[in-house]
Parts: sequence; structure tokens; C-alpha cells
Amino acid sequence: MWPARVIFLLLVISFCRTAEGRETAELAPFSIDLDTPYKTVLTVVREAAESGIVHGTFEYRDTPQLSGATTDPSSRLFPVWPLGGDVFFKVRRKALSPAHFLDSNDVGTVAVRYVVMELTDSSTRLFIDAVFVEDSGHGRHPSDGYVETSEFEDIKRRLKELDAVTPASISSSRDDRNPDATPPHVGASQSVLANEVAELNTAKAQLADLQAKAHDLRQKTVRLINGRAELRIAPYYRADISKVLAKGDEVMILSKTTSWLRVRDPEGTEGWISQGVTEPAP
Repeated sequence: MWPARVIFLLLVISFCRTAEGRETAELAPFSIDLDTPYKTVLTVVREAAESGIVHGTFEYRDTPQLSGATTDPSSRLFPVWPLGGDVFFKVRRKALSPAHFLDSNDVGTVAVRYVVMELTDSSTRLFIDAVFVEDSGHGRHPSDGYVETSEFEDIKRRLKELDAVTPASISSSRDDRNPDATPPHVGASQSVLANEVAELNTAKAQLADLQAKAHDLRQKTVRLINGRAELRIAPYYRADISKVLAKGDEVMILSKTTSWLRVRDPEGTEGWISQGVTEPAP
């Protein structure tokens, strides 16, 4: 007999439909059962959905994640969810060929869906799935799984941080025998402040590192190896051609996606070329 969890996931697949009502071969979402009360998970997932960051993907190779996301009350990019629970959506529009979405090579929207379901008073089931849909409407690309697992790692981190400042942990540190002891809420505030300062310093260091990498990237040049290299106005093959470059021309890299380079030629013309038609300049 199959385990109940397998049967449940099969039901998820069989009931999923597209927004237009057509049957679709959607992959089963990431799913995990947590020994954490439903309200706690709900609070943390809502924070993750409102964070503005999509974890596990990026537009440019030197950036660790995708920023600029918004929280939407609904999304037509996913099939209708038939099994109940609280559903949240995090959406990043105008993403350029984001990493870890299968065969993505265009401009479109990245969306993450979270579903929180109460199992018992002390356990909760969480679903996460992610998709990239091209603005042209010609492609729908599911995540390869890395986005979902990265999003869960962020949620797990938030749960651990929340657990570290629960009332139980605060009260257990109080010394009732010493009336002059620091009130527990003051100690907790100082601890939170110290953590925030440490996180700020880490963020500053990461920003400085990214700025240094971006500076190095801007100084790099590549040489064209094709006799006819087409400079396009956007990073996909259907975009208009703004200029044709010759074999041997050198251009400066301004930014990157997983498949395209945004470059500037010696005359100052900027555009996108496929990475496959270039090699490092000598």
C-alpha cells in the first residue's frame, strides 16, 4: 500500500488545473510537515512573502538572489489550489532569464506560491512552488526545485529566530532571586538589537563585495567570434536588432544574465548579445 503522503501528492497533481480551466501536467510542489503550530508558521510565511526577495534565483551571475518582488493576493500563473489552507503569492515582474527555471530565456514574471495548512494543534503542512512565465506568453518554466528549497531555508531560518525570543526562553533566563536583575524584556531587546547590528554589518560587507565585483565586471571586455553578431535591444532572440557587429570587435560587459551579455561597443552603442558568440578578449 502506498504511504498516505504519496497518495496526497498524487491528489494534488490530479486536481491541479490552469487558470483557464484546462488540465495541465503540473509538477507536485515542495511539501513538508512541520512540528510547529499553524499560527506560528502562518506568521513566518506571511513575512517571507512580504520580504521582497525571491531566494534561489537571480538575473545576474554576481547577485545572490532576486530583489524587487511584491506580495499579490492572487496569481493566474498557477493552477487553482483545490485543497484549502491559506495561500500567499510573491511576484517579481520583468525578470530577465532568471536562473533555476527550466529553459528560461526571455523577459517575464517569477512567482512563488506558499500554502499553509493546519494538521493538528502542534503541526502544520507547508507547500511551496515557483514558476517563471514569459511576457510573450510563449513559455511557462517551472523551477528545477532549487527556488523552493531556498525559500524554505529562509522560512526555517525565520522560525529559528522566532523560537529564540519566545516568552518561554525569556522567562527561563530571569533570576527571581535578584530583584536588581535586568528585566527580561530589556535583555531581549538588547539581544535583538545586537543581532540587528550584526546583520547590518554583514549586509554592508556583502554590499561592498558586490560593488567590488560589479566594478571588476564593468572593466571586462570580450571579443566577438562570429562573422555576424547581432546586438539586440533586449535579452531574447525575438527582440529587435539594433546593430550588427563584426568578428573580432571588442565590447565591454555591462551586466549578465545566464545566457546573455549586456555590452557597449567602442562607439557607445549598448545592447544584448548571446554569450555563445563571444570569447574573453586577450
